[in-house]
Formats: sequence, C-alpha cells, structure tokens
Amino acid sequence: MTEFAILCAVWLAFLVLIARKGMTHLLKPHIAFTLPVLGGLAAAILEALPTQPMSAGFTLRTIIAVLAGVFAGRLVGKVAKLWAMGHERRAAANPLLKAPRLVHPLIAVGMFIAGVPAIWHLISSNHAFLEEELTPRDATTGIAHGFEAIRLPADGESGALLVHGLYGSPADFGELPSRLHERGFAVFAPLLPGHGTKPDDLDLVWAEGYRKAVRAAYDDLAAMHPRVVLIGHSMGGTLAMLAAAERKPAAIVLSNPYVGRLVTPAWCPISYDALLTPMSRAVQRRIDAGDGLARIYHTQSLHAARQCRDLGRAIDGAAPKIDCPQLVLVSDRDEVVPTDATIEWTAAHLKPRVVRYPASSHSLYLGPDAAAAIDETLAFVVK
Repeated sequence: MTEFAILCAVWLAFLVLIARKGMTHLLKPHIAFTLPVLGGLAAAILEALPTQPMSAGFTLRTIIAVLAGVFAGRLVGKVAKLWAMGHERRAAANPLLKAPRLVHPLIAVGMFIAGVPAIWHLISSNHAFLEEELTPRDATTGIAHGFEAIRLPADGESGALLVHGLYGSPADFGELPSRLHERGFAVFAPLLPGHGTKPDDLDLVWAEGYRKAVRAAYDDLAAMHPRVVLIGHSMGGTLAMLAAAERKPAAIVLSNPYVGRLVTPAWCPISYDALLTPMSRAVQRRIDAGDGLARIYHTQSLHAARQCRDLGRAIDGAAPKIDCPQLVLVSDRDEVVPTDATIEWTAAHLKPRVVRYPASSHSLYLGPDAAAAIDETLAFVVK
C-alpha cells in the first residue's frame, strides 16, 4: 500500500501542475529538477517494490528503470516548458488573451480517477511477476514448494479429507495430517484448483470448480474407506459444509470457516463484503502480507475472492442437510473472518460443539493454540 499511496500522490501532483491556470509555474527553475526526480521515484517504486513481502530489492533492472524514469521526466519537463514559452509569447502580444491551461481541471479529475486503478494494476502485476519468479517450485509440476497435496495412505476403515482455504495450501493444517495418520486415518489434503502454481491461475477457477474438486476428492477417499471425516479451514470449511450436505461424512470439523462475512479493516468506513464486487471490477488483484504463518499467495485474485463469496451464499441452503456431528473451532484474533459472525451463523444453522481459542489468528492449526486445536480435532473424529 505504501507504493500505491506514493504513486497516487505523484500522479496527483503532476495533474495539479498541468491543470493550474496560467503557464508561469511551468517556467520556474525547479521544474527541470522536480519532474525527473518524480519520474525516477515512480520508476523505482514500480520496479523494486521495496516495502512488499515478495520484493526483489534494488537490482540492475531497478537502476535501468530509474534512469528511464529520469529521462522521461526531463522530456515531459522540456515539452511543458516549450508549451508554456509559446503561450507566454502569445500572451505578451495579446494582453487580453485568457490565461491557458495544459489540461482542463475536469479532464484532470477524470485522468486521476482512471489513473488510480491503472497504478494499482501496474503495482499488482509487477508484484505477481516477482512472486511467481522468486517462489521456488517443482520443475515438472510447476507447484511451489510447500503447496503440495498431502496423501498419507492407511489400511483402516477411516479416512480424513482436509480442505484448505483460499490462497492457502494443505500446509495450513500443520501437524494435523501426520497426527491423524498416527491414529490410523488415511489422510488426503488435496491442493485446490488454481492454487500452488501462479497467482493468476486463480482467475481461471469458478466456485463450481472448487466444489467439483472436493466432491472428487471425497469420493476417491470414500471408495477405499467407509468412514470419512471432513475437516475444512476457512473457505475449506465452506466447501466442507457443501460437500457434507451432498455426501454422508462421519463427522465434520470447521476451523475458522467462512460463512459469508469478512473482517473489515478498522480504517475502512465501508464493509469489505460491500467493496468486494466493485473492487474486483476495477482491479484484478489485492496484495496482502498475510499473518506470517500460513503458506499463502501475497498477490491475491479478487475474482477468486468473489467465488469464495458465492460459495458462502450457498451454505444457508446446505446447512439443514448436514446430519453428522459437527465441531467448530474459532480464533478470537481472526483477522480474516469475524469470530462473532461465525459463532452466530453456526448457532443458527448447525448444532455444533464450538471451541474458542483466545491467542490464535486465522491460521489456527499453525498458531499458538495449534496443539490444543489438533488435540480437540483428534478427540472429536477418532472413534
């Protein structure tokens, strides 16, 4: 967000400069210095992204970009100066001539409104490129290290299907898969479609694609193990509920499930849920540093967020069809889904056992309460 704010300020300053009435200000000595500096600063921010988690830092490309920005600023300054000098000569010959502008203020306002999403797109596109290039991945599958699916086979009758959240991976479950396997479960934690390869791949997946993937994973596990438990985290909890309404799991565990509500930052006067649709129409991605625990994308598709919202809208109708035992685990410090909204929804639509954890964030199975949450999960699903 720092880059975005700085670039918007640079863009606004430039528009004010060229929309001011009269031309004298374009002839001042500082213009020859100010515009090249602004150009170099903008180029450095776009290329290096120095305050973002996936930053490549300042490289040779950054130096080249800065030089290009400086020369572009000099060129703009020279053009503006020539324009201003021409108008000044005409004004001297005709004292009644109205003071001109390079750009009308209303046009400048339109340029600013159009430029803000364009600036964000430039930042997020470069960020997506950096994240893709700097993330180590398997040369054959293209899956980033740490995002791989987890499959732990066993010969017993019980199987556990673990469904991770949006932008996440099976690693979100921490030690839970191995602990389930120790208790005799065959464990399958698939990688959801669009995840683990490139951030932009999420733009190609729709809500039904996630549902189909979870149904197929469930049927694959149920074909070998008559007793299957469903464990879902975040959007994975939403998908687990939808699957439980169509299949017959032995039990379902929901860790900070998404139930149609998202946390709105304290600085934002409009709810994030209301902003999601217009935001996703204006820009392709958001950038989020995450909580530092989960293996997630930092460049996040807003199209994917809309699909998650659509999944959340379907659970009201699915909830009455879930007739297995239900456990809901929530974190009091959840920064993604509001804890109170989750508790309120589950109390109204399900008949769960609810356990709250005071010290954890959204990544419950990775946080300070992970051991307690895993023990609670095991106690609930083990026969």
